[in-house]
Amino acid sequence: MSGSTTPTVTADSPVAEEFKSKVGNDAIRIQNSSISNEISNAFKKEKEKKEHVASRHSDSKNETGQDSYEFVEWDEGEAANPCNFSTFKKWTIVLIVGQGALCATVCSSIIAMTYEAVELEFGISPQVATLGVTLFIFGLGLGPLFLGPLSEFYGRAPIYIWSYFFFVLFNIPVALAKNVETWLIGRFLSGFSGAAFLSVAGGSVSDLFRGPKLSLPMSVFSACPFLGPVVGPIIGGFINQHVSWRWTWYVQIIWTAVELALLIFFVPETYSPVLLKRKAQRLRKETGNERLRAPLELDERTILQATLFSCTVPFQLVAAEPMALVLNIWT
Repeated sequence: MSGSTTPTVTADSPVAEEFKSKVGNDAIRIQNSSISNEISNAFKKEKEKKEHVASRHSDSKNETGQDSYEFVEWDEGEAANPCNFSTFKKWTIVLIVGQGALCATVCSSIIAMTYEAVELEFGISPQVATLGVTLFIFGLGLGPLFLGPLSEFYGRAPIYIWSYFFFVLFNIPVALAKNVETWLIGRFLSGFSGAAFLSVAGGSVSDLFRGPKLSLPMSVFSACPFLGPVVGPIIGGFINQHVSWRWTWYVQIIWTAVELALLIFFVPETYSPVLLKRKAQRLRKETGNERLRAPLELDERTILQATLFSCTVPFQLVAAEPMALVLNIWT
């Protein structure tokens, strides 16, 4: 129209600033929405993946036309569930397991007070006597690679009991050794046997407690393996000050035998997958429903596969985590 004027909008004008603000906010909303959608899609894909795996054992008919499995789970408030144990029972288990870890690590350092007597009796050098610690620690490091995977198949209680049984057994030749070869072999085998409490015991604590309640019992247990090397020389010094060096191992054998008795009578199985497997077996026997299964019964791994995996993971961690490598070099 004649006489009308078109307003000029510059880059710095209020109208332009308002437009930029609106466009910017819209862009941010679109970007946030896009990120949210990506996260949602990722969770959705993961859920679909899990459902696809689980569908192999769902209640529907499988590809062969046969009924598949019904999974056995814990009922609400079920007494057999370790999480539902009484507080007193939970802490009893934690303290006994913690004492087992303390005993095993005391055994590593208590030998330091016997060096002089052992060197004189066996006619060996200080360097050879030091192998008594070296071989024991080597056994402690090697044992978890095998005992850890076994606990996933048979539970924690059998590993504790058999481990401590052999721990008592292999400390006997250390106490009665007539030559250095027997003494050193006994040290290695006793270290290997006592390693269960450095690889399996922490799992027992997490079986019993959940969430914020886990921190205190886990702290109590975690302190035991660190106290052992400190307490060992004190106990060993007191023993060797008054009696023969062999009494160092007699006392250790008595302690481990008492610990073994406590494990047998007061530490039940706490690993839920194994307990659910037992529950499924019992329910199949009672109801005749052969479709009842625990997840552990459908685990297709073999003990050999689990052991090989356990042996490779530590090296993967050392290779991928510089802090783990530094800590291993330092210790």
